[in-house]
Amino acid sequence: NWMPTNRGGLSKTFGYSVHKDVGSSVPITGLYRYIKSTGTSYFVVSYGNTVYTLLGGVLTSTTMSVTNNAYLSFETAYDKMVVCDGAGNPQTWDGTTVANLSSGADATAVSGARQSIFYANRLFLFSSTHDRSLLYYSDPGNISTGYAANFINCDVNDGQVITGIATFFLPGTLEPIIIVAKSRSIGVVTGDGTTDNPFTFSKSIVTGK
Repeated sequence: NWMPTNRGGLSKTFGYSVHKDVGSSVPITGLYRYIKSTGTSYFVVSYGNTVYTLLGGVLTSTTMSVTNNAYLSFETAYDKMVVCDGAGNPQTWDGTTVANLSSGADATAVSGARQSIFYANRLFLFSSTHDRSLLYYSDPGNISTGYAANFINCDVNDGQVITGIATFFLPGTLEPIIIVAKSRSIGVVTGDGTTDNPFTFSKSIVTGK
């Protein structure tokens, strides 16, 4: 494939190649590159109710079972791949073992997790099935605990729910922020989670009605 350049020439660009045909009637619901600290890399693909690794055209099941045909969110935290399907509890995979992310009250708090991000040594996530204005986060240094007690209220009496999260650096600042997308607006979470600088949500940008 060729791409025009600003100076009037042509440059070579990457094309497309087929790695695996999983069947025309089966929608692929997730793709992710999971890289461990050892350098081991897995190309992950999901469809149906299973998450697979793909190598050399061969699909191998991770044995992780997710909600059938749910579009998945992937994240890497402390060398584990975290998978959210928006219905069940988050699951982790370390290249060998599948496990639930948390248990007890924490598992109840994060049930139906739609998306997660790893930030400030914590895992942040939100649910698509309950308390949809709360952004939950783990204890620092341990992504399996803390959710039942740790959360940021992103409800500003606007009747909107969280639809997406991402980390971002503002120009001229040293501290990153979390962008929180809601039904018709965008807000930000600032702070570092300490007593003197707690995580705080502020509604900043209105995007629609």
